[in-house]
Amino acid sequence: MTNHPVIVRRLARSDDQSFLRELFATDRAPIFLAAGLASDMVAALIDSQYEAQRRSFGLHHPDAIDEIVELNGRSAGRLLVDRQPHRVHLVDIALKPEYRGCGVGTGLVQTVIDAADHPIELEVAVANPAVSLYSRLGFVPIDTQGMHIRMRRETRTEGNR
Repeated sequence: MTNHPVIVRRLARSDDQSFLRELFATDRAPIFLAAGLASDMVAALIDSQYEAQRRSFGLHHPDAIDEIVELNGRSAGRLLVDRQPHRVHLVDIALKPEYRGCGVGTGLVQTVIDAADHPIELEVAVANPAVSLYSRLGFVPIDTQGMHIRMRRETRTEGNR
């Protein structure tokens, strides 16, 4: 018998901000440190970029549902989805490194797909390994801007019209 992780999504709360900042840092800190920046400078850059992202998400997606993903009772990631009248925007999906590559992200994106009755859009960095995940799940590139790809997935009903 295999033990399957218990995955729970709950609304993010104000006391989740330190976790969300830590989650944000998991991707960026190694890049800055590899570039030779001092750890105190890295911390300052992470703080300013995290705040800029938080403000941008709030400005561009004020009605997005912000959820914390928990695995076996531990905070493991985030899912931020903005459902609009004619489209769904997958604003942010992030997992701690130890939860990547084991199907959790695929399952989360699939829940968004299953619940969508309109096309789903997202932006992802060109170099992000998640591009292949999104492609496998039926997202296709519709635009490239700088270092980001905008992708879209039609719903079954939208794609059959």
